[in-house]
Amino acid sequence: MAGPAQEREDGLRAPRGAAALIAAGLVLLGLALGGTLGRWEPFYTGVYVLAWGGYILLLDGLNARRAGHSLILSRTREFLLLLPASAVVWYVFELLNVRLRNWYYIQIPVWSVPRWIGTGAAFATVLPLLFETVEWLDHRRFAAGVRWPRLAVDPGRLAACRAVGWLSLAAVLVAPRVCFPLVWGIFLFLLEPTLYRQGGRSLLRDLEAGRPARLLQLLTAGLITGGLWELFNHGAHSKWVYTVPWFEGAKLFEMPLLGFLGFPPFAAMCYVMYNAVCLLRSGRTWEHPGRWAIPPRSRGTARQCGLLAACGAIVWIAGQWSVDRVTIDSYYGVIRRHYPWIAEESWRLMAADRCLVPHQLHRRLERDGVGAVAHRYRLPADRAQAMADELTMVELKGMGFDNARILRRAGVTTLAGLALSDPDRLYRLLRDEHPRRWVPQPAKVRLWVAAAARTTATQRAQP
Repeated sequence: MAGPAQEREDGLRAPRGAAALIAAGLVLLGLALGGTLGRWEPFYTGVYVLAWGGYILLLDGLNARRAGHSLILSRTREFLLLLPASAVVWYVFELLNVRLRNWYYIQIPVWSVPRWIGTGAAFATVLPLLFETVEWLDHRRFAAGVRWPRLAVDPGRLAACRAVGWLSLAAVLVAPRVCFPLVWGIFLFLLEPTLYRQGGRSLLRDLEAGRPARLLQLLTAGLITGGLWELFNHGAHSKWVYTVPWFEGAKLFEMPLLGFLGFPPFAAMCYVMYNAVCLLRSGRTWEHPGRWAIPPRSRGTARQCGLLAACGAIVWIAGQWSVDRVTIDSYYGVIRRHYPWIAEESWRLMAADRCLVPHQLHRRLERDGVGAVAHRYRLPADRAQAMADELTMVELKGMGFDNARILRRAGVTTLAGLALSDPDRLYRLLRDEHPRRWVPQPAKVRLWVAAAARTTATQRAQP
C-alpha cells in the first residue's frame, strides 16, 4: 500500500488508501460480473452502478499510486461536488431526449424510491468515470508531447463558435430525426467562448497555445469509457436500448456502430459543461492545480452559488420526471404483482426458490419446462403455459408487461407470431387499435420483430 513515506517523481507523497480503493474497485467489478453471469439479485439489476463504481475506485487507486495524488484521496471535496454535478449534466441530455427519442430504458424497478435513488446514483458516475480516465491517460503522458499550429482566437471566431452552438440546439429541437448527431456538440460550442473570455479552464486557450494534449485525452477517454459503457450495459438487466434513426441494423452491443463516434465529443462537452460551473468557484476544478494551472479570478457570490444550486435542482427534478414519464419503457416488480391469481401456497414455494421477479421465473421455465414448474409450484397447467408464453414476450429486449399486453390485444401472443409480423403493418395496427393510447414507436416495433426473428431462428437451429 502506498504510504506517506513513498515519494513520487513530482515530489508528492502517495496518499494512504490507494490499495484499499483498488481492492474495493475489484470487489465491485466482481459483483457486477457475477450479477451479470449468474443473474443474482440485487446485483443483476444494479450492474451499472456496481460496475462504474468499481471502475472509478480502481482507477483512482491506480492514479494515486502512479502520481502521488488522485481525485478521491487528494481532492475529496472536488470528487463529492462532481457527483451531483454529474447527475445534473446527464439530466440535461435526458431532457433533450424527450425530443430526440434516441434511447430508452428497460426493466426498471417499479418501486419509486429505489428507482430514483438508483437513477441518481447511475447518473452521478458519468463525470467521475470520464475524468478519472482522463487523469489515468495524463499520468501516462498520453499526447503530452503533441504540438499543433496555434489557433488564432479572436472575437469573430468566438461569436461564430457560439452561433454554431445555438444553431445546433435549434436544429436538434426542430428536426431531431435528421440533426440528432449535433446534440453531442451543442454545449461545447456554446460554453467554450464564455470560458475563454472569463478566464476559466478553456480548451480554446490550449489550442491557442498549440497544446492539444487535454483535448486529445478527453477524446480518447470518451472512446474508452463509451466502449465500456456499452459492454457493461449489454449484459445488464436494467439497461438502455437505442432507437437511432437509420442505424437500427449494424450494432455492437446495443449501440449502432457509428454511434461510438459520439462518445469522444461527448467527453469534451462534459468537461466544458463542468468547467462552466466552476467559473463560480474561482475557477477551481477537479484537475490537480500543479498539473493544469488555472488563472485566478474573483470568487462567485453566495447568491450566484445559490442560484446555480437552485437551477441544478430544477434540472434534476425535471430530468427525473422526463425519465419516468417518457424514457423508461418497461418496469418490473414481483411476480405476484403481475399475476395476482397465484395462490399463497404457490407464492411461498416460489419465494423459497427465489423466483420473485419475472426474469427469475422465466429462467426457471426455460431450464425446467412449463410442466415441471407448474408441478413444483402447484400452478394450474393452463395458466402456467399462458404465463410462460407471456414471460417469453416480456423478456424479449426488455419489452415489459405493458407492451406485451398491447401486442396481445392486437393478436400477437407468441414469439413465433411476433417473428412473422411485418413491423410497419403491426405498428399501424397498434396505432389504429389504440388511437387515444400510448403505442410503441415504430423503431421499437421493428426492434422487437427483429429480436423475435433472431431468437426463433436460434431455437430452430438447436438440436
